[in-house]
Amino acid sequence: MAHSTEQGWSPRRYHEAGFGWVARSHFIEYKAPAFVDEQVVVRTWVADFQKVSSVRKFEIYRPADDTLLARAETNWAFVRFADQRLMRVPVEVAEAFIVVEKPPPR
Repeated sequence: MAHSTEQGWSPRRYHEAGFGWVARSHFIEYKAPAFVDEQVVVRTWVADFQKVSSVRKFEIYRPADDTLLARAETNWAFVRFADQRLMRVPVEVAEAFIVVEKPPPR
């Protein structure tokens, strides 16, 4: 939500417009454990944008030793709130986000 808000699409703006994103599916692959009191960093980016959906990917890592802890992705569907039906992502929403195929460097 923070990234969307930075791009000009806050939860309030979506609500007022009557449309927005809902999570369709999640995938996560754990690579290494994290422990209490360890700092972790989550990096996220929009990896794909389609007519009615988008994929956002994540990497979670521990900066102390640069260990990758997990990779994840969420498939988001764009819906009209009134009836929860899929709708085409409006141009003004799609243009607010940059698609990044590979993760940005750490």
